[in-house]
Amino acid sequence: MEIIPFLRLSGRRIVVLWVVAGLAGALGAFYAQQLPVRYTGEATVFLERVYPGLRYEREPFVNNYSSAVRFLTPVHERVGGQIGLNAAQVGNGLTIDVPNNSDIAYVRFTADNIDTATAGAEAVATETLITLTNETQTAAQAALDRANAAKAEAQSQVDAITGPFGVVDLQREYEQVDLQVKDLEKQVTTLNPADPATVNVNALLEFRRGQRTQLAAALPAYQTANTRLRTLSEAAIAAQNGFDTAQARVAVAQNGEAVVSQGASPESSMQKMVRFGGAAAIIAAVLVLLGIIAIEAVNRPRRSQRVAPPAPRQASPNGFPPATTPPGFNGANGANGAGHPVGAGRPGTYEVPPPQQPN
Repeated sequence: MEIIPFLRLSGRRIVVLWVVAGLAGALGAFYAQQLPVRYTGEATVFLERVYPGLRYEREPFVNNYSSAVRFLTPVHERVGGQIGLNAAQVGNGLTIDVPNNSDIAYVRFTADNIDTATAGAEAVATETLITLTNETQTAAQAALDRANAAKAEAQSQVDAITGPFGVVDLQREYEQVDLQVKDLEKQVTTLNPADPATVNVNALLEFRRGQRTQLAAALPAYQTANTRLRTLSEAAIAAQNGFDTAQARVAVAQNGEAVVSQGASPESSMQKMVRFGGAAAIIAAVLVLLGIIAIEAVNRPRRSQRVAPPAPRQASPNGFPPATTPPGFNGANGANGAGHPVGAGRPGTYEVPPPQQPN
């Protein structure tokens, strides 16, 4: 099909195209007018209630929530099961708006039914919060388990050091034994060497000195292990606090404390115009294209019936154009019907004589 020749429009073709485009626009507008009115439900989500604290700490959660509303397929599947749609339909009907530096999100869902639009917006907002807070709780639980396991391992190391001494705090035990040794040394200096009690005091002093030596030998390893235990204990406490906070967020999300449904409203006049105009434009474009195809299909047989151009003349051997043989020319004697030659001096050409009058 030759489109370029068709683009050299004549007046008749322009009129045809205007008629086709007008008819297409009318059909498109009529079709779009028959489409059902769509409704948009809206749910306001107060993210600060779910994730209290400083704004910069909450910002990653806000961004994550905005992306999850659009692309979290498991949420779309669960919501679709609640309102009778599939996951793709739920995803296509969703929009979310989070103003800059704001902790409020506006989740909107568009559907053909006002109840579906309202329920869809609220369900997506709530289910997304529940999913994200459950993930946070799962991560907090895993962190707490790791912290408790590390703390238990450090406690076992400390117990292995203090076990032979039968004490819990080796540092404190060493300080007490050291004080006893110093006190016994003072007593020995005041006792009479001949007194039998002096022997017992000296024996006790030697025993305490041995204890202090053993405690002093184990003290560096105990201090290192005990310092690690304290650090891991603090980490376990922080992990426990994080888990408790995650549990509180899950409770807020499950109870719907952060989501407020705003109902649903029909689409605006501008939205209708865009939707109707789009349908009309598509139908117009299709019909115009069909009109072009039809006109070209009609014009093609006419072009094929045109007479082919005559074959080009061939030059004579002497370089002059071939002679034109007039009616009544006798090729044998080179004369016309009157019996005399014509075209003398111009080889290969002859002039046609005037017709003779009958006697």
